[in-house]
Amino acid sequence: MSFDPIIALNHHVALLRLVEIAKEEVTKCSGINLLAAKYTGRVIVAELDRSRETLRANKMWVADQPTVEGIYRYSMRGQRGEHEISQDDLHLHMRAIMGDLERALKRSNPGD
Repeated sequence: MSFDPIIALNHHVALLRLVEIAKEEVTKCSGINLLAAKYTGRVIVAELDRSRETLRANKMWVADQPTVEGIYRYSMRGQRGEHEISQDDLHLHMRAIMGDLERALKRSNPGD
């Protein structure tokens, strides 16, 4: 599969947003829900680390924080720019990531 920088940017930004959401959930939860939120957060952070490695392998970098809501600075092979992700694209990539995570969890616990 070839590397598409726009898809990689959108995927990475969606992971950054999911990490933020997981952090918010951890502060709201207690008991078993807290354990589930922490585990989910660790899985998302691991996926974010893999995304960073993929970006790095393709000589790409994305800022962890937006300059303005939805606009992220990036660099690709020495060229800098800004990328705006629409709410629709963000939600599409977030849903895809969550679906991947759900399938991975089901594979790791086949008894259900």
